[in-house]
Amino acid sequence: MDSSAPARVDITVTPVNDAPEADASATPLLTVIARDGKSAPVLIDGSRSHDIDSSKLNFTWLMGNQLEVLSARAVDIITLPVGKHDFTLIVDDGELTDIDTVSIEVVTPSMAVDRLRALVQGSGLPSKVVEDLLQPLNLAWEALQKGDLDAGLARLRTFQKWVGNWLGKDGITPALANDLLSAAQRLRDAFRSEEHTSELQSPCNLVCRLLLEKK
Repeated sequence: MDSSAPARVDITVTPVNDAPEADASATPLLTVIARDGKSAPVLIDGSRSHDIDSSKLNFTWLMGNQLEVLSARAVDIITLPVGKHDFTLIVDDGELTDIDTVSIEVVTPSMAVDRLRALVQGSGLPSKVVEDLLQPLNLAWEALQKGDLDAGLARLRTFQKWVGNWLGKDGITPALANDLLSAAQRLRDAFRSEEHTSELQSPCNLVCRLLLEKK
């Protein structure tokens, strides 16, 4: 029988500071349209960054290779010229740091229409359908080049209507229609006033509505 006296063991647990996690993925738009063809306000969002220790976080936004601090806020709005811009988000808890990156491109209205035209041209649709859908896009491009926003938006609406007219015919499936309508709607939405941005129409809803209208 063991008659040894009980032993007491003291264990000291030293807390470890875990590094925070920088996360810029909440930045909503990676392609932004400059209404005036020169620059546009852009939202940068690092609010998904977190620290497992619940430490207070400090935020630093840098652009490109510049060392100058662009913003020290988790979420901020900045104005950017036309072009592609690379951002670095640095998050620290006072001791440890982490970084994340995000790229945002600012394009002119005509550049955005060019991409929509390329989407139509690369869709694999019959030439007669492609030519038909390109007509309002070409007119939209010309109008936006001249700064005639109302005419440009009207031509984009015409494009969406014509996509609906071709839906279910000659290769325009609901999936393809969704892509075309989505691209056109994002372009239209870029010109809408701020008070209406929360009411943007879902591309799925656009397709469903067109399908119902054709019955």
